[in-house]
Amino acid sequence: MLLRKSFLFIIGLCFLMIFMSAKTQTDNGKIYWNSAYRLSFSDFKGSPTQEDTLLRKVDSLNATHKLGAISKSLDVQLTTKSGKTIFKIYAGMEQFNSWIKNKNDSISLKHEQGHFDICEIYARILRKEIKKAKTLAEANSMFTKISDDENYEQDKYDNENTFESGGITNNWKENIKKRLNELGAYQEPVVTLPIYK
Repeated sequence: MLLRKSFLFIIGLCFLMIFMSAKTQTDNGKIYWNSAYRLSFSDFKGSPTQEDTLLRKVDSLNATHKLGAISKSLDVQLTTKSGKTIFKIYAGMEQFNSWIKNKNDSISLKHEQGHFDICEIYARILRKEIKKAKTLAEANSMFTKISDDENYEQDKYDNENTFESGGITNNWKENIKKRLNELGAYQEPVVTLPIYK
C-alpha cells in the first residue's frame, strides 16, 4: 500500500513539473507563449486603467465596458558575437499590465488567449522572414512591418470577437490553429544570422 502511494505521489509530481515547465515565465513578470500552456486567470495581475473603465461602442445601439485586456508584444532580444547575430524572438505577455475584470469570466479568458495566440503567429512570421535579412537595419524594417501587420489583425480580432460571440468565434479559433500549425517549423525562438551590422 505504501509503495502504491509513493508511486502515485511520484507520478503526480512529474505531471506538476511538466505543467510548471510548460509555462515559460521570466523574472520581470513576462510570460512567453508556449504551446503546452494556456493562460489562466492568475496570469492576469494588472488592474484596469481609467481609460479601460470607459464605455466602448459595440454597435450603433449598444455600448459596454471592457472586460479584460492583455498587454502582449513581439519581444526581440539580440546578441552579436563572432560576426553573427543571435535573435531570440518571443510572443510575450506582460502580466502586470494585463487584467480580467471578473476572474470567473471564461469568455474573456478565451478572448485574451486568442490575442496571445495571434501574437505567436506573428512571432513565427518574424522568425521566418528575418532569415532573409542581410543587415540589422533590414531586420529592423521587417520587425516594424510585421508588428504593424500584427496590430492591424489584433484590432480586427477585437472587432469580430466580442463577448456576444463567446469571446472568440469558431472561424477565428480554427484560423488561428491552422496558421500556428502551418508555421510550426518556426516555433523555435532562436534565429542565428551571419550579420552583425
